[in-house]
Amino acid sequence: MIRAGYRQVRHVLRRGKSSCSDASMRVLGIESSCDDTAAAVVTGDGRILSETNRHQYSVHEAHGGIVPGLAADQHLRNIPEVVRDTLAHANLTIHDIDAIAVTRGPGMPGGLTVGLAAAKTLACVHNKPLIGVHHMEAHALMARMTHTVNFPFVCLLASGGHTLTVAVHGVNEHTLIGSTRDDSVGEAFDKVARELNIPWINAQHGGGPGAALEA
Repeated sequence: MIRAGYRQVRHVLRRGKSSCSDASMRVLGIESSCDDTAAAVVTGDGRILSETNRHQYSVHEAHGGIVPGLAADQHLRNIPEVVRDTLAHANLTIHDIDAIAVTRGPGMPGGLTVGLAAAKTLACVHNKPLIGVHHMEAHALMARMTHTVNFPFVCLLASGGHTLTVAVHGVNEHTLIGSTRDDSVGEAFDKVARELNIPWINAQHGGGPGAALEA
């Protein structure tokens, strides 16, 4: 979400809300839709200046899955440090940021509320544009950061609690082609891992019960 969110921010800022050029624009993105508290600073031309991610595997493993209330509590603890570290690693302060992007959904309501509150506070106090980013659309747009992908294109999204096929016509323009009728692929992997009592993988990228089953 965070890496692709700058495209939606740029779409808004191009309508006159910022005087900076696309390439020089710096966006702070905040993500808290599930059990990872994450932030990144991304430029208008797609360079990632810094990123920070705090996992919660040790909190949820004993319960066999993500507990929404516990996840929200961890986001409250982690967000201040995650944002501070992200800015520090980019050698920036909040005053150097041109806009704030944040996951607005879909996701766990408690976690989303924490991330939105943090982003709204930063945007209000420091007078920055605030952009709510659709979680799944950001995943779809991510492909355009690393490859030349022209609109329209068809995308298969298999992310956590979502398995979707969508036609992406442009920023904020997409058509749902199909989805699963019950559990997503990610949920199925997690449930099987729980039934088999497979220990979670605690990894910076791709941890948790589903990843343990795949391994």
